[in-house]
Amino acid sequence: MNLWTWVLVGQISFWGGASYPDAAYGSLWWDFSGDGMSDPVVSYVDSATGALDSIVVYDGLSRNRLAAFIPDPGFEQASLFGVPGGGGAIFVQQYYDYAGGGLLQFRVFSPLTQEIFASPVFSGLRSGFVSLHDATGDGTVDIVVDLIYPDSVAILVYTTPWTGIQENPGVSGGWRVDLRAGAVLHLPLLPRAGGVLEIRDAAGRTVRKQVRPGQAILRLDLPPGVYTYRLQDGSLTLSGKLWRQP
Repeated sequence: MNLWTWVLVGQISFWGGASYPDAAYGSLWWDFSGDGMSDPVVSYVDSATGALDSIVVYDGLSRNRLAAFIPDPGFEQASLFGVPGGGGAIFVQQYYDYAGGGLLQFRVFSPLTQEIFASPVFSGLRSGFVSLHDATGDGTVDIVVDLIYPDSVAILVYTTPWTGIQENPGVSGGWRVDLRAGAVLHLPLLPRAGGVLEIRDAAGRTVRKQVRPGQAILRLDLPPGVYTYRLQDGSLTLSGKLWRQP
């Protein structure tokens, strides 16, 4: 163990660094420029109010600015994600008061300074989150939005590739379950006109099956319990569990 420790220490050396005066915090995680090197993401705040002023992306460990992102009025927090492969950035701006008056919106930039898509401003939130992963299982990265309301939770999935977002600026998959009674299911807005929704009970029996339009609000006239759903629309399939509250 001591031998391996000494070998590892011997291989570590300082490579480089940069300082950013007047910045509040920063990170080195995403390769925004696509050159194979991570680029610093540095946040600046208003010294008088403490609210976020801007998020700046620098080129590698340098002071050369690649882009700056400024929250719109009414938003006090923000974060920045890099699109895999240096394809751009996703800017998420937020405000929460935890009483149900919060806001969230994300905007997609590709390349780094050209906005190609802006989501709706989701309001009435207690909190919310945005993450990137392959939610639809088609081998491409998707934008997953978790919205937490005072009485419900919504999960929305926006598909990639990024060139298709501008052509079809709609939610390509998502669902919302009313937690007060579990009685309302907000179905996805899908790019095609139809889809088949199937709901099964805990014993695996189909209790609801229908062909539906691309957007609908379905009232679940079902007894309390746990159900599974499967939503099929062309090559897109969404599935999961529903809890019907007593």
